[in-house]
Amino acid sequence: MKPRLAAFLSFLLNGIGQIYNGQVKKGSIFILISFVCTMGLVLGILLIYKGFLVCAHRAAAIFTM
Repeated sequence: MKPRLAAFLSFLLNGIGQIYNGQVKKGSIFILISFVCTMGLVLGILLIYKGFLVCAHRAAAIFTM
């Protein structure tokens, strides 16, 4: 096993370095946690964006009356 390769693989995607080292369960957990956190971040950004769109739409509706 090459420690530098494992570190580089973990840099690319969390958990891949652990899987490369033979720690499949630990690597899979890291990948799952990274995926859940990334999806939470994306969902949060989309909800904030949607909130701004709704606010802008309501403001535009007030001024067109």
